[in-house]
Amino acid sequence: MTRAVATRGRAMPAHEYITHLQTLQRETRRIAGFFQDYDIWLTPTLAAPPHPTGTFSNATTDVDAWLESLPGVHALRLSLF
Repeated sequence: MTRAVATRGRAMPAHEYITHLQTLQRETRRIAGFFQDYDIWLTPTLAAPPHPTGTFSNATTDVDAWLESLPGVHALRLSLF
């Protein structure tokens, strides 16, 4: 999976990478605004029960399927891919 993610990253044009990076930075600033009024942000340790051992194959190269299987990464997925 690491190789598949790295290959996908190398295939991304620089202008698209910069656009995604700017989106990530904008969202970071928006979330930081939350801490103007609050000192802590409590979240669950896991967004869903963990997958059973052996669910993921080391040989898979389907980055989209892997990301979809991870709970709570949709915002990250939208901003990075």
